[in-house]
Amino acid sequence: MRPFIALLLSLSLVATVQAATIVSESGNHIKINETRVLLPITITAENNDEITAKNGINLLIDTGVRILWNNASALQASGQAVVNGRIAAIITPEYKNGYTVLHIPVLDNFKAGEDVTLNGLTLRAYDRVFSQRFLGLDVTGDFVADAQDINAYAVENTTATDQSGPFAPTDVAYTVNGDRTAVTLTWVDPPDYDLIGMDLERIVTRNGQTALPEVLVSGTTEKSFVDSKDIQIGDQIAYTLFGRDRRNTGDLVTLTVTITPKTTYVEPPSAPVKDTDTTQILPAQGTVETRDLASLRALYASFKTRYRIKCRTASSTDSACLWAKIDLVYAQKNLGKSDIQADLTARDLSLIKQRVGYSAQRYAKNCSATNLNAPSYCSSLKDALERARYFLNQ
Repeated sequence: MRPFIALLLSLSLVATVQAATIVSESGNHIKINETRVLLPITITAENNDEITAKNGINLLIDTGVRILWNNASALQASGQAVVNGRIAAIITPEYKNGYTVLHIPVLDNFKAGEDVTLNGLTLRAYDRVFSQRFLGLDVTGDFVADAQDINAYAVENTTATDQSGPFAPTDVAYTVNGDRTAVTLTWVDPPDYDLIGMDLERIVTRNGQTALPEVLVSGTTEKSFVDSKDIQIGDQIAYTLFGRDRRNTGDLVTLTVTITPKTTYVEPPSAPVKDTDTTQILPAQGTVETRDLASLRALYASFKTRYRIKCRTASSTDSACLWAKIDLVYAQKNLGKSDIQADLTARDLSLIKQRVGYSAQRYAKNCSATNLNAPSYCSSLKDALERARYFLNQ
């Protein structure tokens, strides 16, 4: 009996040194193909300085469970930790490790007994899962669960997909070969479990003339592509890259390559857009009078073609259609055009507000006055942000 008693004492001792606890308000059950906002979840510090400003709070989805965090613009927090200034009442989350980790910043170390209740946590649910306790809490910063939510349950279904299009690819980059006849594009696939493959399209502008969009590859499972189709010095090539699953196309990444005899420029990494409102850090908006309307006129034909392709049906709601519509409507309003019936709905404006934040943060980070390595990238990004802000300020 003595070894058994010793084992019980050992287990009891482990339980007393466990870090903070995490408990849902009640059981979270995810239905088939559901993007789900979880019931409120409360995290409590058991001891002083277990939850720290250094490590923050990380909410983990078990690696064996086919669920990812879905973008959320903001989370609402309440509880003693908020009252005492340990954590903000409105939180902008950060997604890590392929959207299996949601990081919540902490302003000051928690004291024993202080708690925070989180509202607005959103999951992107997948299939083939019969696993309890999929939601873990990490407070040490190693992405290993220090505690698990005993009320959290995984989805129960048999269809290998969800209702959302894939996240945007990341680490998108390009290089131009030495004789300026080929562009190599590389990327990291979105983390979505139901990803089928990636699509790559291009639009070439040569001598002021913009060609029709071309599909370079569709549904590829490769992580790179070499475009060597009739490339000449002076060409401007607009590439669009996005993933697709069985139901939807995903968030896109666009970049423009100018073929010059100069040194190759590599595009900075581009991550999935966060649903956060940070319009206050957008670059200053130019007026219609100061804007280069000649350039806008030159691009108008490509905007129309891209809109027809990306918004093939009246119900198109994916990101590729949204940004194509922004470009077209912006050009129409500034050029006085009306040859294509297109306008932004209230839902479109809401999506713009949600999705513009990450691009604005990228601009602030990569396009400072001292950064002279990315003029083409920064110019394109600034144009996109100005168009978004144009409509948000209406």
